[in-house]
Amino acid sequence: MKAGKVQELADLPQDGDAMSLLLRLALQARTKCHALSSDSLEAGRWLLATSQAALEEREQDLITANAPAAPLSAPLQAVADAIVRETAPRWLDKGAERSAVASIVLLSAGVALSALGQGMWGLGVAALGAFAGQLSGSWARMRSALWSRRANVQIERALVLATDLLCTAALVLALSMVSTSLPLISLALLAILLSRTVGKGCANSQLSAGTAIWRDRAVHMAIFALAAVFGVLPEALAVFALGATVQLMLREQAY
Repeated sequence: MKAGKVQELADLPQDGDAMSLLLRLALQARTKCHALSSDSLEAGRWLLATSQAALEEREQDLITANAPAAPLSAPLQAVADAIVRETAPRWLDKGAERSAVASIVLLSAGVALSALGQGMWGLGVAALGAFAGQLSGSWARMRSALWSRRANVQIERALVLATDLLCTAALVLALSMVSTSLPLISLALLAILLSRTVGKGCANSQLSAGTAIWRDRAVHMAIFALAAVFGVLPEALAVFALGATVQLMLREQAY
């Protein structure tokens, strides 16, 4: 039955049997009847709403079965996926959009702080922005799986690209406080480009442990922020770029 018709239960006697009253309303509305076989119930295509607890249990089963789950080698992406699993009933509808807006705001703030000479703070805020972007991607994939609606791949890719561009800008500005040497500043661009290349190994649902870490931009920016605190940001970027290069070479050898 349509929900609007069911709401008419409120106008009927409160001491009546709910199922009998619903049947009466359905007949009055000329609602079409569909035969429901026991096979349909056993196959899980239909759920008898016998209680609120049964509905909540079924809801949790659906969330668990469709929730994204990144390998632990990408720790902050795994945290984002866990947050999505725990808060899905409340935030599934608008979680992706709100997280995307928060991501752009935080990333822009990180760039602004780096431009003002607060490199370590700028990189830290940019790490939070990258994490919000990863939350947005997890929300979008969860919603697509549960609602049988294709995720907007263009929007998700645009957010990833915007995240990388703003992270690169924050890194370049933070490095410029240390040195104005062009080769040194270009380390930021090289590190981000190499990690993007290595991270394009597989689809999100099939990420290997070795590939997943290179997609966890929030972890990367957090490491760079920590390196900036200790004054070793250029060295950290160089080691990061070298690690990505080695990973890329090993992958090419495997093929």
